[in-house]
Amino acid sequence: MIYFCTYCDRRYAARMLALHASLVAQGEPFLLQVLCFDRETEEVVAGVAQPTLAAIPLSDLIEGDPGYADARSGRSEVEFYFTTTPVLIRHCLARTAEAQAMTYLDSDLYFFGPASGVWALQGDRSVGIVPHRFPPRLAERTRYGTYNVAWVSFRRDHPGLSCLEWWRARCLEWCHDYVEGEKFADQGYLNEFPRRSAAVCVLDHVGINAAPWNMDGVDVSSDGATVKVNGQRLYFFHFQGVREITSGWFEPGLRAYGTPNTGGLRELIYLPYLEELAAFQRRLRLNHGIATELGSRRLHAGDTARARWERAKARWVLPQLGRWRGQLLYAPEHAAPAIASASFRMLVVTPTLGSSPWLDETVASVSAQPFPCIHVLVAPAPAVAGLAARFPRAKVVAEPGGGMYAAINAGLESEADWDAFTYINDDDLLLPRFAAVVARARTTEPRVVYGGVRLINTKGKRIGAIPTSRFPSLNRALYAQRTEPVFQHGTVATRAVVRRLGGFDASFRFCGDSEFLARCCVAGIPFVCATKQVVGAFRLRAGQLTKNLPVMLEEHHRLYAKLKLPAEVITFRHRWARFVFRVVNLPVYAERIARHGFITFGEQLAKVE
Repeated sequence: MIYFCTYCDRRYAARMLALHASLVAQGEPFLLQVLCFDRETEEVVAGVAQPTLAAIPLSDLIEGDPGYADARSGRSEVEFYFTTTPVLIRHCLARTAEAQAMTYLDSDLYFFGPASGVWALQGDRSVGIVPHRFPPRLAERTRYGTYNVAWVSFRRDHPGLSCLEWWRARCLEWCHDYVEGEKFADQGYLNEFPRRSAAVCVLDHVGINAAPWNMDGVDVSSDGATVKVNGQRLYFFHFQGVREITSGWFEPGLRAYGTPNTGGLRELIYLPYLEELAAFQRRLRLNHGIATELGSRRLHAGDTARARWERAKARWVLPQLGRWRGQLLYAPEHAAPAIASASFRMLVVTPTLGSSPWLDETVASVSAQPFPCIHVLVAPAPAVAGLAARFPRAKVVAEPGGGMYAAINAGLESEADWDAFTYINDDDLLLPRFAAVVARARTTEPRVVYGGVRLINTKGKRIGAIPTSRFPSLNRALYAQRTEPVFQHGTVATRAVVRRLGGFDASFRFCGDSEFLARCCVAGIPFVCATKQVVGAFRLRAGQLTKNLPVMLEEHHRLYAKLKLPAEVITFRHRWARFVFRVVNLPVYAERIARHGFITFGEQLAKVE
């Protein structure tokens, strides 16, 4: 059992819930104790009703530590919060007799890896602290402290408790929101920890306390199962400075430190967190009446022309400008992923020969999804036993013969109890935001849900994206013009779709997935674009079926003829649908031109590796 403590008020309650959810996702036994600065936060913690989360009323600390109560006078609200840190750790050790160590966490942390991995790096040391790791251009910020009060851990031994008592005494003496010598809030005192004791461990690891101030020039990648920074596992990220400017639009806090909003940082770290944060904000608003404090609400509220312009600028102009510049991130509440309930069963089918060098990555990307998942591998009979031993968490069944789409149908029929499915090739990946698609597929009604698709090369590096439709109501008009609006990668169909239309047409060798999705559209199955962000990755490599462009195009013509898709007359609606499709996919086209020149999407699939 790992014991943590943190504190927050109603303004940070959603972040605290995201922190708790990230710890739950790691699958390790833990207890997070939360000091609640107001009654609303106590009610939020009580509403979670999980044994891994416990509330501590502020009155408990004030009554249990007279020195802490006395320090409240003469300090601002934020200074009183800073004073709380060592007092809370001490209190939690006292109230949790079985805990041999206690770790304070800032409530705006989020774990991407197991906390036990951080403790393993601390070893048998009594105290663990994390450095800011400011780059040279931000060296002047060390006046706020070399170390960051984000993770501070103390063992219940003499060196640990002695250091904790010293820190508490110093914070009760002086803890203000300005720099005085080496002192700054509760944080400046951490500089003294390594000087006072050899039992202090500085957890200097690029994946520990990764933060907006230390990510400039850092490579962010994923192997499907874990997020990595400079090739090392990311344990937790510090989302300091995140704030919602206007509904759904977030300032990530990177600009304050001159850190560029790169693709990996945005797609693998910030957007998954912001989508989960948006989901918790919605829950707090609906269940507890806690509204998010938007940036625009801090503007002066006059009725002058200048005040009206400032409000309009904050609500509309700056978000659009920030989006165009890539400075703001969009995470609307309706697109926020939710963890599927235990009663919802997601089926993932992977047809494979068992020889793909990327199969381990594919399986890992499925296993990493935060919802109950049945992964079925469909392989030739001689490969079944070996794959079953290699992937014990997956179900491996023998293919019936008849090609890839017959194998996928066999995978669908191999399980009786599932609610929605997707299929993924043995060299492709499901990405973290695939959870957003699954969240929108939790229904007993026929539905097809999809998101964006990234193109990657054999090394897993991004080499482009697939144009997809953002407006499902236009999909039928796009199919009528031989434009595919949706692709298989990361797309989910509910069980009701298969019951109504059947599975894949095994007479197709290349385009059975395209035929299935087009058949759904023609049949009037509702399509839902869960998120514009990428949810799946399609790997381009030598030898894959899509490289045979002439045969692939011939099969596309056959499926269009089978379903009678082409329109006899192109109307204004058709032209409007194609115009909108091209406009929303301009960034995709621009990236393709920048990387590969003026080639079509089909040529990109056939040419690029």
